Amino acid sequence: DWGLARVLGRKDPHDIRIRTETAFSMTSIRTERREEREDAPDSPIVTMDGDVMGTPAYMPPEQARGEVEKLDPRSDVYSIGAMLYHLLTGQMPFVPPGTRMTNYTVLARLLDGPPKPVHEIRKDVPAELEAICEKAMARDAERRYPDTLALADDLRAYLEHRVVAAYETGALAEAKKWVQRNQSLAGAIAAALLIAIGGLAMISTVQSRANKEIEARNEDLTAVNVALVTAKSSAEHNERLARQRADDVLSLSAIQDLSDLIERADRLWPARPETITHYEAWLRDARALIEGRPADEANGIKAKPGLEDHRSKLAEIERRALPESGVDALEREDSRRRTWNFADSEDLWWHAQLSKLIVDLEAFRDSKTGLLSAGINPEHGWGMEKRLEFARTIEEKTISGAEAKERWAEAIASIRDRARCPKYDGLVIAPQVGLLPIGQDPASGLWEFAHIETGVPAERGADGKLLVKEETGLVFLLIPGGTFAMGAQGTDRNGENYDPGATAKESPVHAVTLAPYFLSKFEMTQGQWLRFMNKNRSQHGSAAGPPYDLVHPVETVSWSDCTDALRRLGLVLPTEAQWEYAARAGTTSVWWTGDEKETLAEACNLADDFAKAHGGGGGGWTYEEGLNDGYTVHAPAGSFRANPFGLHDVIGNLWEWCRDGYGGYDLPVQPGDGQRQVLEPSNRVIRGGGFSGDAATGRSGYRDREMPDVRVSLLGLRPACEIAAR
Repeated sequence: DWGLARVLGRKDPHDIRIRTETAFSMTSIRTERREEREDAPDSPIVTMDGDVMGTPAYMPPEQARGEVEKLDPRSDVYSIGAMLYHLLTGQMPFVPPGTRMTNYTVLARLLDGPPKPVHEIRKDVPAELEAICEKAMARDAERRYPDTLALADDLRAYLEHRVVAAYETGALAEAKKWVQRNQSLAGAIAAALLIAIGGLAMISTVQSRANKEIEARNEDLTAVNVALVTAKSSAEHNERLARQRADDVLSLSAIQDLSDLIERADRLWPARPETITHYEAWLRDARALIEGRPADEANGIKAKPGLEDHRSKLAEIERRALPESGVDALEREDSRRRTWNFADSEDLWWHAQLSKLIVDLEAFRDSKTGLLSAGINPEHGWGMEKRLEFARTIEEKTISGAEAKERWAEAIASIRDRARCPKYDGLVIAPQVGLLPIGQDPASGLWEFAHIETGVPAERGADGKLLVKEETGLVFLLIPGGTFAMGAQGTDRNGENYDPGATAKESPVHAVTLAPYFLSKFEMTQGQWLRFMNKNRSQHGSAAGPPYDLVHPVETVSWSDCTDALRRLGLVLPTEAQWEYAARAGTTSVWWTGDEKETLAEACNLADDFAKAHGGGGGGWTYEEGLNDGYTVHAPAGSFRANPFGLHDVIGNLWEWCRDGYGGYDLPVQPGDGQRQVLEPSNRVIRGGGFSGDAATGRSGYRDREMPDVRVSLLGLRPACEIAAR
């Protein structure tokens, strides 16, 4: 397959995709360079010339999906991992021995999921080799080795009896492997510990014997004194050696403690009053890791070296490696840039471990991006001091404070009053931590709530509509529960949800009953995402310059990205049923605007005459003639008419992720939220259409799917929130 090599950093003109029978999918927006008229019937991947590109059994999933822009060194890692799989098991991935399969069948299996685990085929394969193989063949490219050199390093570590990163990490693993490689040195250390203990006992014995000899007779006093001094010196030396080894163990434990703290922090979401004690305990442990602490034997607390102790130990090791003279002071200080030449292999190993530990601890306590700080960490979100501060104040800000109490009293009374809010049918709710009532939507009558974790509460303009600014947080609508007809059908003009454009995947139309829930009035903005995650993945983001700003919806986020981000906020993606129920807002027409395309004016953002005239996506877009929304890509939140529930942009703008796995309507749904019961789904539901599609993709009943780790500029999200009981 070397002929398929791709030059990184250069646009690849080939268009490789798996042919699909689906009427429309996200892949259909990509340009086909020529007609597929000469390919073989069973050829699942077509190039510009109609040839199969790559050997399917060894092909990474991103290549099989035709995602050329994602091919990088990690794709090579996958293929080499597939070769290792073949070597370990004696058979190609996805192809059982003695069977013959077409390329299409192999590719279908590849796209469906990973191959059969190595240990199920060969029981005698070492676990470390299997771990290397699994990491190399990870379906998510980010979970693989970054390049083939890193894969080679792990294979070399296995051959050299060192720690295999894919199988086992941490201080204990390093220590175990070190003992295996340095058995004689390990034995010497153990012997030194025994000598230290024995030396102390020897002092006592010699002193006792000397006293008896002095009492009995005063002879050979000089010899006894010499023996005492020698024994004491030996014992002190061995005691120092034992203490040094104990310090080494504590340094190793610091590496593991740091890893444990990061894992604990990732579990401590959302920031709520019930997590305060956990945050306080975490911060105590984290500060002890940075500052160190003395032993307290009475309370069973062990000594813990701090950052400065690790720096001192590193400096001591470096002094042993530096020559006695001729070394500039600046060169000593710039130790991280030196190429060290240690005579002792143990010093070399410790130098690497301590250098990394010090760098990690410095990043850990960084005042702006450290996990210990009141800032935001790009990988783990809010620092723990920021989380603690928010958890301590959120209840007062949203429930117990004077203003919050007044707002909630008004909202609860209004929602319960059937005359004032008939859509809620007497619904009784309690104050919700993290949400602050704003008031009723002037058009729909539904109550609106500010989510203070993602920004400041929205304010109303002179016309009563909410104004969305860069600093505005999420706005949730309280959606009333009810039963609705989900789906669409194009066969019975007098039947429910008749839609002449309906496809088989939208049928049959079926009744779904939902409990009340909160749903964002707008698609999540780039500002809201940035304030919480400290990074904006959007392709059409503010960094790209005008006309984009942080009021535009966040995009280029995968289902996995969205799920992780919302988990930190205590939020969720809406189920497909919740999305369609809110998008229809009581209507049964093709769009909530009506059955005719002309009704879409000023209500949606699609690929239309404006986009075509202003540099839209070219041949890959399907343009809707006769519409002009004024935007080529996505529009700022709230730019178009809201539906009868008060939701904006449920037609076009961005495709929105749903919580469900993609499955047929014959599968049952979960009571309450209507989540469809799809076992081991490989795709997730997307709804609403986007700025690159025509009106058909924005129909209320239209549904599509994407892999959960796909990131493209058409994909965004509309968060939901469950109603909490108090």
